[in-house]
Amino acid sequence: MAQAGGWGGVAAYRTVLIGSALIIVCFILPLVVDYTIHEPSNIHRILRAQASFKQHDLPGLGEVLTFIRQLLLRDRLWQWVGITMLLLLFWRSPTKIWQRPAARTILLLLLAATVLMLAYYSRTPAPLFAFIAKFYLAVPPLILAVSLLQFGQRPWLTAGVILLMLAPHLKPTPIEQGWEIQQAAQQLIDNQTGLPIRLDYEDHFQWTYVAGLLLELDRREVAACTTWRHMAFLYTDAKICAEGARPTYTLVAGKSCSVDCLFSSEAFDIQPFRLPELLPETTVQPNSSAVFFSGWHSPETEFRWTDGTESDIQFRVADGSFSGHLKLVIDTLGEQSLTLLLNGRAIYHSQLHADQTELRVDFDPALLLRNEINTLRLKTPAAEAPGSADRRILAVALRNLTIE
Repeated sequence: MAQAGGWGGVAAYRTVLIGSALIIVCFILPLVVDYTIHEPSNIHRILRAQASFKQHDLPGLGEVLTFIRQLLLRDRLWQWVGITMLLLLFWRSPTKIWQRPAARTILLLLLAATVLMLAYYSRTPAPLFAFIAKFYLAVPPLILAVSLLQFGQRPWLTAGVILLMLAPHLKPTPIEQGWEIQQAAQQLIDNQTGLPIRLDYEDHFQWTYVAGLLLELDRREVAACTTWRHMAFLYTDAKICAEGARPTYTLVAGKSCSVDCLFSSEAFDIQPFRLPELLPETTVQPNSSAVFFSGWHSPETEFRWTDGTESDIQFRVADGSFSGHLKLVIDTLGEQSLTLLLNGRAIYHSQLHADQTELRVDFDPALLLRNEINTLRLKTPAAEAPGSADRRILAVALRNLTIE
């Protein structure tokens, strides 16, 4: 009897388990195919993008509470959640509800979605956007539908209740004209100099404007791309600039552009790309926008890896007294041969080991160009992949750079 009862308990969940297994297979199969066919895979690109976000600040408790309040009070979500829970509790006794496998499955799915969302937002850079979590609007009707069907109600009644709950969201919403994107795109076209429009932007959260500009320019059959190569999973490879391509324009915060402003609005400004001038003894961090990194991987929390056997750092210098000293704090992937060239002139060569190293290099200050772009090139012929799980070609990890 015990064996039959035990098997009967498992059999009650057999359909649910089979359905869950099919959903898992349908979700994982495209990821496996993508990982085996494409190089690099989209998963690899997402991990690279995630690593580049680590330098951003995480939201504080106040921001998280504000986000939750906005999510619950918007679109009457809290009302529908409350109504659904009351129906689950009082339509039938909680004991009978919990005895039904489908109801238990839905409640467990709700719990799992909540845990995943909280885990996601605990690691997401500030600010938090409530619209990302609006998938929760579908949860109350889903729970209510399952509960009604399990309680033997007619399907048409279930459908009617769901439509009633979703009615506020079915009304047409006014279409935003996107005048800022259209006008900004027109300004970019009017000032085009024959080269493809290459867009850079100051902050990760400006990606929505960049995506809109790329779509609008593509609609007008104008070649455009972004220099944020680690965001290829979002913009697609076709809209990612070639390795080492210097931006032609930079998106900055709205109403912050003071000179040479191509376009200005409350949302964002566009200005021609121009590197700032470095003063003597300025320390450059791996995620700095004061220099242009070409041939480097996306910055991580405290360092930035070279990509391949040649990597450039392009910069401008102010009219000042440079003594001709270069300081680099670096790590290496095992033993590496490193050659430094400043504007094509070799200024350093040595074999380095894996321990953190501080290099002090003397050079002729006359090599620095005023009012032009200077290029510091790192040549690392022994660059290699660190392992099978990480297929990047690495050699030197830059922690900071100081020009004196």
